[in-house]
Amino acid sequence: MKLKIVLFFLLNSLIGLAQVKTTGEQSPAVIAKNFSAVYGVRTDAILEILNVFEESGLSAIERKNRTEEILKTYQKTPERKQGGSYLSETSKKELGIFTHNSKIIDALNWDLFAQKKYLSVSTSGINSPAVNAAGGEVNIWYGVPPKVLQVLAETLEKNKIALIDFEDRLKELVKKYEALKTEFDSYGKTDPIIKEAERLLNEGNIFDAEKLIDSDYGTSKRRQAYKGYLLGKTKELLLKYDSASIGLRDAVFLEPDNSKYLIALARLESVLAHYDDALLYYEKALEIEERINANRPEWYSFLYSDIGNVRRLKGDYNLGIEYLKKAIAIDSVILGREDANFAVYFNNIGLCYDSKGEYESAVKYYNRAIKINLTFSGNDYSKLAHNYNNLGTSYLSKGEIDTSISCLEKALTYALSAYEGKHLVVANTYNSLGSAWQKNGNYERAKEFLGKSIQIISQIFGDRHPDLAVQYNNIGTVLEEQGQYDKAIFFYERALEIDSQFLGMKHHHVAIRYNNLGMAWAQKADYQKAMAFVKKALNIDSVALGYEHHQLAKYYDNLGSIFVDLGIYDSAIIMHKKALLIDLSAFGENHSNVGTRYNNLGLAFQHLGQLDKALDFYEKALSILENKHADQHPDLAACFTNIGSVWQERGDFNRALGLFEKSLQIAVKFFGDKHPRTAIALEKLGLIYKDKGDYDKALSYYNQAFLIDSVALGMEHPVIADLYYKIGSVWQYKKFSTFSIKFLEKALTINLKVFGKSHVEVAKCYHTLGLVRFDLTEYDLAILAFEQCKAILSSNDPHFLSTIQMLAQAANARGMQFSSIGQYASALPYLQKSLEDIEKLKDWPLSVIFYYNLGFIYKSLRDFENGIFYLDKGLTSASEIFQQTTGEIVNNPEWIAQIDQNKRVSRLMKFHKISCLVEVRRKKEAKTLSTKLYLEAMEAKDDDILQGLKREGWIKKSRI
Repeated sequence: MKLKIVLFFLLNSLIGLAQVKTTGEQSPAVIAKNFSAVYGVRTDAILEILNVFEESGLSAIERKNRTEEILKTYQKTPERKQGGSYLSETSKKELGIFTHNSKIIDALNWDLFAQKKYLSVSTSGINSPAVNAAGGEVNIWYGVPPKVLQVLAETLEKNKIALIDFEDRLKELVKKYEALKTEFDSYGKTDPIIKEAERLLNEGNIFDAEKLIDSDYGTSKRRQAYKGYLLGKTKELLLKYDSASIGLRDAVFLEPDNSKYLIALARLESVLAHYDDALLYYEKALEIEERINANRPEWYSFLYSDIGNVRRLKGDYNLGIEYLKKAIAIDSVILGREDANFAVYFNNIGLCYDSKGEYESAVKYYNRAIKINLTFSGNDYSKLAHNYNNLGTSYLSKGEIDTSISCLEKALTYALSAYEGKHLVVANTYNSLGSAWQKNGNYERAKEFLGKSIQIISQIFGDRHPDLAVQYNNIGTVLEEQGQYDKAIFFYERALEIDSQFLGMKHHHVAIRYNNLGMAWAQKADYQKAMAFVKKALNIDSVALGYEHHQLAKYYDNLGSIFVDLGIYDSAIIMHKKALLIDLSAFGENHSNVGTRYNNLGLAFQHLGQLDKALDFYEKALSILENKHADQHPDLAACFTNIGSVWQERGDFNRALGLFEKSLQIAVKFFGDKHPRTAIALEKLGLIYKDKGDYDKALSYYNQAFLIDSVALGMEHPVIADLYYKIGSVWQYKKFSTFSIKFLEKALTINLKVFGKSHVEVAKCYHTLGLVRFDLTEYDLAILAFEQCKAILSSNDPHFLSTIQMLAQAANARGMQFSSIGQYASALPYLQKSLEDIEKLKDWPLSVIFYYNLGFIYKSLRDFENGIFYLDKGLTSASEIFQQTTGEIVNNPEWIAQIDQNKRVSRLMKFHKISCLVEVRRKKEAKTLSTKLYLEAMEAKDDDILQGLKREGWIKKSRI
């Protein structure tokens, strides 16, 4: 009781005066203050009562008296004595207050409420409850309906707000109420729910208002979620996948326990190649279905199938199979037999095995799907078309092309029966047939089927659709194989444009388009552009698929191949090893992809000259492929060819020949005798016979390959250019220079057209043409050819140095041609050019000869000082070569011949230097040198030098 009295007087000490008009001792404020001190009633409540009587027209004395009467009676009420919250009807009658005097009731109830809640009775300051309301009236109840404030206070009490913070927190809630009321005022005019909620709020029925809004919000939220779902599905129909995902995400956010929305979003994320997100939503949907349909698993077994498919797309093939088998297990228990759904499950398991490279298992499951659909599908041929299409594709991967085409033709028959031509399933079957004929080497037929596919898709969807992008991409691969790289790039770019528009720049399909563009540019030898595109593909799929996905292995492998083309073999090996590690992790040791990686590592090491390592990797690849395939699979043929090339490089031609013949046998068996793969095997046999020196046999094999490729690939394919080049090279070895030039120029013409003037294949043609012209002593033409070759090759190209060397020799030879007919002035620039090139190479044996020739020309031009200068440089170079001769070199027949030649040239240089010394009046040096030369000539039995010394009079003089 003492605590309550202390609090009352403490709070009462904070009473302030309201800003009213009357002043002096009889002012309402003074009266209210005095009455408050006497009766213990809040000043602001008393002021409100005084105002009521003032408005009714009572005089100041009457207002005071009537107010005091009410306060006296009020003190005696049970509510005032016992701390009640509201005046009872009995108390109101005793006070003489009725409904029309609601303001007085509110004032007294306000006092009861405030006293009970220990509110400050201060009436001063702008934040006081007693601030003047509009029109000069005093605000009690904080200016809000009494019932509202009471509910707010009760809310604070329930939340056990400390007494010291109570009033401040109550004021905060009042402000929030007023802000909310403003919102209701704004929107209540148009929304009946908000209007009703506003009425309830003003009456103090805040909890009823809450229930009304909550109920409407739940309904609105479900309605909005459904709208988001419908929006997403509509946009998906229009292929606006990114914006479709916004609607579906909103639906999931608003109704996170709606499995229908979760499944729709999961399927869309799968289309967008956001596989981790797709799995997240599928697994949430599965969790919900397992909870609400625990006794009906057959209602959601399809989710296991969907998750299995996403796992497959993500590269988790074993998990994919596991989930699909869960779906089968559920349906088997429920149904007790196989039905049409099982065909879907078996088909999808087949796809998993296909992706794993386990084609036998894939074929088995596709056939099981076909068997079920033949039983249950009746006249619904669409499912059979789908199954046979997958079966044919699997046979194609196995290398069984004829079987593949047979299955795909069945698929087409079923598709045409089901859809009468203009349907996506028909288009997809045409696409698969195009791929099969492409692998069969019939590129025109491949393009015919792909063209039909494009026509159907364009009729269905228009000229901009992701399915159309797939067809453009496939047309590009055919054109690339045909050597039509610019056309291939055009179609790859169209595919990229469509996919980036519909799927976004971070989609897996966009990465594939970048990769294909990169490899097409690599074919055109624009390696920087090629590398940039493949790296874009790598960056996209690193995020889309994850850093360990097997697709990334392909990109690393392609980067390695580009580095090989650039001659940067160490970097190539790093890339190929990255690819190998990813595939080993994804597939294990015995997968065909791993075999491919080993094969490409072998190629890099072979280019590096490390033949043992190359052979080791080739044999690892062969071992894997022999375990995976039958004895005579096309992939084995490639391995035999690569291993044979190592033995060829080692000089074991017979061993290489056996492997090349094995490769030819496989190619003929699988592809027939008119396929480009067969032509490759024939070309390799031609190469080995050329190296064995059997040029006629080499020409025979090259010509057989040419007849096949000219029909399959057309006359302007780079492969045709390569065959022309090889045939021209053989005619060069046979010394039929006219034939050689004819074929080399044909090769050059095609390569210039296909690659442009800066490609290494063009450089190769120029180099060999230069060699032939050199043999024909057509040195000016040889120089031109070598110059053109040099302009193309980079300084780190393995053929760059040999080109410089031949250029120098051709210039030297042309110079000596002029010298032989006494045209020394014409000879001089050629010899200067030859020396300039050879000095860059630091080829000292050759430089000795060139110094000698230049010294001789200057002597012949009577420029004796320059003659001495270059003859001295030649003698110095020869001396350095002699000093480098070791025991090992001396025992080398080639070096012995080289040393003997240099000694002979040294004696000639000394002989001509003697004449130059005489002409510049250095006769003493000439005499000393002649004596030394005489002794060397005698020892070497060099009769030409001895005769020359005698002719010049040096032998006789030296004896005097």
